[in-house]
Formats: sequence, C-alpha cells, structure tokens
Amino acid sequence: MPLTEEHHRSMQNNQQRRGLRRQYMFFAVLLAVVPMFAFSSFVLMRVSTTMKQYAVKEADDTIEALRLSIEQNLDVFKTDVLTIAQYPPLAGLYRAERHGGVDPIDNSTAEHWTARLTKLFSDYEFLHRGVLQVRWLDANGMERLRVDRGETGPYAVAAHRLQDKSDRAYFTRVKDLPPGRVYVSSIDLNIERGEVQVDVPVVRFAAPVYFDGVFFGAIVVNVEPLELVEQLASADPDGELFLADFNGDYMYHDDPSKRWGQQLETGECLFADWNMLRDKKVMNRLVAGGGDIARFEQTQDDRNLSLASISLGNGEYWILGIDTGRNLLFTESKAFQAMLLIGTLVIGALAALVAAFVSRQWARPIQELAEMTKRVQEGDYTARVKVTRLDEIGALEFAFNEMVQGIEAGAQAVQERRVAEAANEAKSNFLANMSHEIRTPMTAIIGYSELLEDPDLSDEDRFQHVHAIRRSGNHLVDLINDILDLSKIEAGKIELESIECDPVELIDDVITVMRPKARMQGTTLDCRCETPVPRTLMTDPTRLRQIVFNLVGNAVKFTSEGTVTARLSLAESGPTTKSLIVDIADTGIGMKPEAAAKLFAPFSQADSSTTRQFGGTGLGLSISRRLAEAMGGSVTLLKTEEGIGSTFRLSIPVKTGSNTTTYRVGEVDRAQRQAGAIAATPNANETETKLDCDVLLIEDGLDNQRLFKHILTRAGARVSLAENGKEGLAAALERKNAGGQFDVILTDMQMPVMDGFEATRRMRDAGISAPIVALTANAMKEDREKCLAAGCTDFLAKPIERSKLLKLVAKYSTVTASYTI
Repeated sequence: MPLTEEHHRSMQNNQQRRGLRRQYMFFAVLLAVVPMFAFSSFVLMRVSTTMKQYAVKEADDTIEALRLSIEQNLDVFKTDVLTIAQYPPLAGLYRAERHGGVDPIDNSTAEHWTARLTKLFSDYEFLHRGVLQVRWLDANGMERLRVDRGETGPYAVAAHRLQDKSDRAYFTRVKDLPPGRVYVSSIDLNIERGEVQVDVPVVRFAAPVYFDGVFFGAIVVNVEPLELVEQLASADPDGELFLADFNGDYMYHDDPSKRWGQQLETGECLFADWNMLRDKKVMNRLVAGGGDIARFEQTQDDRNLSLASISLGNGEYWILGIDTGRNLLFTESKAFQAMLLIGTLVIGALAALVAAFVSRQWARPIQELAEMTKRVQEGDYTARVKVTRLDEIGALEFAFNEMVQGIEAGAQAVQERRVAEAANEAKSNFLANMSHEIRTPMTAIIGYSELLEDPDLSDEDRFQHVHAIRRSGNHLVDLINDILDLSKIEAGKIELESIECDPVELIDDVITVMRPKARMQGTTLDCRCETPVPRTLMTDPTRLRQIVFNLVGNAVKFTSEGTVTARLSLAESGPTTKSLIVDIADTGIGMKPEAAAKLFAPFSQADSSTTRQFGGTGLGLSISRRLAEAMGGSVTLLKTEEGIGSTFRLSIPVKTGSNTTTYRVGEVDRAQRQAGAIAATPNANETETKLDCDVLLIEDGLDNQRLFKHILTRAGARVSLAENGKEGLAAALERKNAGGQFDVILTDMQMPVMDGFEATRRMRDAGISAPIVALTANAMKEDREKCLAAGCTDFLAKPIERSKLLKLVAKYSTVTASYTI
C-alpha cells in the first residue's frame, strides 16, 4: 500500500523530533561537560599558580628566618672576638714586650701574661661548644698562642708546633682593619700544614689588636659552623636549600656532594647551576638590596631561585638561597591536571553525585568558619581554622585567620598599652618619691649653708648647722648607694664572699645602731635566739648586714611606740648544709593583703600615702630580696595584719665555722660586746694627720678646689692647682724639667680640655713616677680598674672624707718613684 501524503509528513516530523532530541541531549552534555572542563582547567591553573606562589613564599619566609638567625649567630661571635681582643693580658703582653719582657705596671713577666691569656682562651673554648681554636697572631702573622679543643678539653699547642699564618686571608685582611672591626671568613674545610681536613668545616672570626694606635696582631677564633648547619639541615623548604660564598662555592647544600666544590675541585658551584649569576651586575644588585630577597626564574624548565645576601662586614657577603627548580609540587600538579582533565568525561555523567559531594565539601569549612566566628565573639582570640584548600574557601579561611590574628594583636596591644601606662605611672611615682627624698636633704643642706653665712652665729649653732649638713649629705649618699646596689644586682655584677662571722653579734650590732632612732619614737628593739646558734658561720657578712639593716630599718620606720624583735634560729636544710633564719617581727602599722602583693617590686611601697607619711625610695625590700636570692636564700613576708604588725623572714644557706660554741636560747647578752665596742671606739682627741709635702691638685670644680686645698693646706701640705688635665700635665713636666717632682698628684678623671685618664698616661709616658691618686665620682669596681690601668697609683671615690684624703696623701708623700717607668 503506497504511503499517503499524510504518512510522509508524519515520518518527516518524527525525524525532526528525533534530531532535535539528539541536539538537546548533545547540548545538555556540552552544557555539563564543557563548563566543567573549563572550570576544571581554571581551578587547576589556579591550584598550580597558588602552589607556586606558596612554594615561593615559603622559600622567602625560610630564607628570611634563616638569614636573621645566621646574622644573630655571627653577631654573637663577632662580639666575642672583639671582647677577646680587649683582654687585659694582651695589654700586659704589649707593655712587657716594650719594656724588656716585664710589665712596668706590676712587674709581671710576659710568661705570666701568656699563662693568663692561655687560661682565658681555654675558659672561652670550654664554655662554647662550637669553638675549635682560639689563636693570637703577632703583627707578623706568626702564631704566638693557640688553644685547640681536644677530646678531653681545651689544650695549648706546643710552641714548636705553632705556624706562620701571614699568608692566610684571615690575617692579610684583618691587619688592614681599624679597631672594633671583625673579619669573617667563608665556611670551608680546614687546612693544617697544607692538607685539607675532609669533613672538618670551619668559619673564622678575626679582629685586630691595637694598643696606643699600634697594630699588635690579631685574635682568630675558629668556629665549627654546627649551629648554622643544624639550622639549615633542619629546614625543610620545597626546594634545595644552600649557603654559598660570594665566589659561588657551596658552603652548605642539601646535596652533600655539591659542598666545597671549588675547594675540592669537583666543579660544583652556584654559577654552574645558574649561569645568569655570573653577571657581576646581578650580584651587585643582590648586595645592594641589603638582605632583601631577589628572585630568578628559568621558564623553560620551570625553575625558580630565591636569594638573599648576608653581610659579614668589610665588604664580605654570603649568599643564602633556595632552588625550587626540582620542586615536586609542580610535577605533581601537572600530573594531577592531566588525570583530572581525562576524568572530567566521567565526572560529567555523575554530575549530580559530584554536585552533592561538592556542596557537602563547601558546607563543612563554612560551618567551621561559623563556629570559629562564634568563639571569637566570645573572646577566644586563639581560634584558627585549618587551611587545607587552595581555592576561594581556602582563601576565605586564610583571610579569617589573618582577621583573627589582627584582632588578637589589637587586644595584645591594648594589654601592652595598659602595662606601659602602669609602668609609666610607677616611673612617675618613683620620680616623685626620689624628688622628695633628694629635695628634702638638699633643702636642709642649702638652708643650713645660708645660715652659716650669718656672721653673728654662735659656735654652738654653727656646730649644729654643720652636723645637720653632714647628716643630709650622708642621707643623699645612702640614696645613691641604694640605686647603685639595685643596678649592680640587675646587671648581675654583685660580688659575694664566704668568710667566718658571728651572726648574732652582726645582727645585734645593727640593732645597736638603730636603737637611738627607735628610742626617739618610743620603740623597743630586742634580739633573741630561738635555737642554739653557732658563734661563727660561713657567709657574706657585708651582704647579711645590709639585708638585716634594711629589714630592721623598715620595721622601725613603720613602728611607733611598739616593739621590733629579731629572732634567730638555725635549721637543717640538707645533709651538709644549714639555713640561718632571721625573723624581723614588729607591732607596727601592718598592711592589707592586696598591698603586700607589690611589696618587693623596685620603687614600690604599700601605697602613695606610705611614701608621703614615712618617706623612702621603695628600694630597700627589693634589694634585700635580690641579695638574699644571690646568696641562695630568700626574703619573704611571713605574715602581716593591718594595725597589728608584720613579720619578714630572711633565710640563707650557711656552713658552720671554726668556733663550735653556740649562743644559748633566749635574749642576747650584749654586755660583753658593748664593752668591746667602747674599747674599739676611736679617741676623739686623737691628733689630726700632719703633712709636709708638695701636692699637685688637678680639679676643674672651683668648690672642690677650695675644699681640697683648704684641707691639705691646713694639714701642712703645699698645694699647686691646675684646672684641667692639660694644665696639670704642664705643671708636672715643668717641675720635672726643673729637676724635681711633686710628692703626690691628686687628679679628677672627668675634666674639660684633657681628662685625668689622658693626663695620667702622658705623665707616665714622660717618665713622671710620682704617686698619682684618682679623685672621681665614679665609684664602681670597673672605674677603679680603669683608673689603675691608665697609670694611677690609687683611687679615692667622691664624696671624699677628710680623714681618708689626709691619710692617703700622708701614705704616698713618703713614697718616691712609686710607678716604674
């Protein structure tokens, strides 16, 4: 049956419908696959870029951290070698070599100074595990002293094994350096007698030694770069980490076969791996960056290089870098990209499942972000999300962490500002207290000084005014001593001794001194032994007296019409050690518990009203506690109650002395010691020291000139004045040229035009051997040593007592040629 026209039209319509369906299906597949394919490619590109950026940033962060750490380690050894170059034995050797092998200051021989220098070198090596050698080269580059690290400890190399190092870079470079500069070598393998010591890397720190402007050789410290290598080896960047010198030689490389390629002639070096660095302009730009990170790239093999220079000083540099050319992240990223592009065809058929999975993956980090946001709102600024993605959600997580870090930093800044404000308040309170404590005695000094100008003043009033001025001056000296004691304790320069002393007698003596003040305010002082206490114990009596004096003085100050009792006892603290316990109990004003919390802080008192009512700097208890801790003990507030009183406890470790007798339990019997004290009291009518000598007084202060001249002239001395070191030097030289010299020279050390140090050195250089006594307000031990090192015979700290000045001048006026030229 032939097809009708209607059938033909129906078949054509069906074919059109089937063609449109295929087109719709094909379009749906394209709509699912093509965007997904494009999105996958985009994500992969972003992942690859982010991974590269992450690797480069990680390399930059690693380089920056290692650069700062290496520079800090280098600075430590630079400081050490500069300190060694200033060791006193080197100065002694310098003086001895110029005076026939004998130091003219104390007649020490060069051998004596060499032995002391050897001991200092050995001690330094013993305390620093990375130090292999410490050497002193003379001005010709010959080893004069060398201390090596052996298996059992440091030892001095025999003289016949010392070598000539005049051709080594660490000598040729350092001899042209000015004082205070340090030469740092590259890290290389050590060479002993022309042979390379394999697997013995070393870096050398060298500093010149100068005395009187003369080059006296060099100090060279050989350091095993253990800390540097350990830091580099422990770092794990995405690439190859290396440290090279400016010639490209690898001093460290993650691949050990590349190290010291030029020294071992293997051909390995930085310039061989990166040819572009052979251009000096590139290296100069790297150095000009001052430690900034420079990046280089080779696109053909996807290699990246991050570099930073490390300045050693004196135009020397090291190069720290990371080569990410063999980074596994990039290789894995490309393989992952190929696999994901192929898998996109399969993922298109499973779009719904993947959509559900992806939506769940997106929801999880967002939910975690919401939870962390709630924690931050509740004040937990330590909340952080774990960044595990490199897409937009990962960026959001990273941004969230940065935001919380900023909030935390802001909160910390607020806290630090509060702490700083509290510190400023404490500083202001301290300055106010000190202003009161200083101005009060100064007011008395100035006021009574003006009263002394009254011509109608009676002898009795004049005597009282002078004693008031002296009391106020002594009070000012006590304030200064407290501040100096605290500064020495905080600087770790406090010196302790252990000698025999009678603890009961020492403490009772303190009470005896405080008793007149206590009696004036109706306070009773007692001293008791709670347990048998030995008559001699091994401790530092000076510091023990200072602590007890502070505690008793504090108790007396806050106790009016009451009782202050010192209770002594001895307790077992170990098999061979004992503890001396001293409880200072008073019935004074006491304090609130909240006020006791800040009691031992420097410059602090219970409250500001305490300072206004009772005075004081707030240093006594702080100094006492720190002194006790330095002695191995403690000072604590045992108990306190407002209006009832307080009890402080001092506990220090002691050892028994040679006298095995003890004080019995009960109140201390003072009769015998009081009799001894009376017998030891100086005779008030003792005749004053008389002088018959010529004295040169070098002093720039007009008032001090008049004071010292009056004291010396009244005692019988003939005094010549000079206002500065230049005039004093001229006067001494004029007397020497005339065929004589002054019997004693007194000189201030800090003066205009020419100070006392320079004047003393020039006098000694000119052959003036008269005794020179330094008069200076700098009373530290190091100040005394500085004066003696300049050539002074003795030292007297200001303020100067008349009796001490006269006795010192009398002592040295009978000494001739006291300083050997």
